[in-house]
Amino acid sequence: MVKGNYSYNLSSGRGVDSSEFLLYFLVGLVFIMAIVAAVYIIMSLLMMQMFKKFNVAGWKAWVPFVNTWTFMELGGQHGWWQFVPIASFIFPIIAAYNIGLKFGKDGVFVLLYLFLAPVWFIIMALKSTTLVDDAASAGVDVTGLGITADQAVFAKPVEPVDFAEPVTEDAAPVEDSPAETETEDTTTTQ
Repeated sequence: MVKGNYSYNLSSGRGVDSSEFLLYFLVGLVFIMAIVAAVYIIMSLLMMQMFKKFNVAGWKAWVPFVNTWTFMELGGQHGWWQFVPIASFIFPIIAAYNIGLKFGKDGVFVLLYLFLAPVWFIIMALKSTTLVDDAASAGVDVTGLGITADQAVFAKPVEPVDFAEPVTEDAAPVEDSPAETETEDTTTTQ
């Protein structure tokens, strides 16, 4: 039996000092941020093209929470669901399903959104897909919730409501008519 003092050196003999580590970390961080920015720009361009098909302003695709809000409303969902943790995953899928139906796609088309959302956006934005105009006349359920296309909102511009003009201070007050004052007098004396 051999006895002895054994020591093992598992390092390569060259350590990484803190300045070198910081350099690698910053280069990696800049690389990741560049990828995220590129994906955001591409997805915003695709959303903008899809929003134009709905007659929605293209700038809404570039604002982070507004784009999701608008996307969900185009799909018949409330935009505030994006702020609820579990619902923020479920309701965009329902919205994508409804948008796909509005473009004449089958219900199974939502699986593409679920697994490959960028490809789904490419198809919806760049292909010559148009809104199904005949769905309203055919009474097709475009939402999957029992709402026909003529009941659904398709993001058409709404005409502004003309409210009554407010009363200004220099306007003369309206006096009661004589018929109202006579009825008030007769009811008080009885």
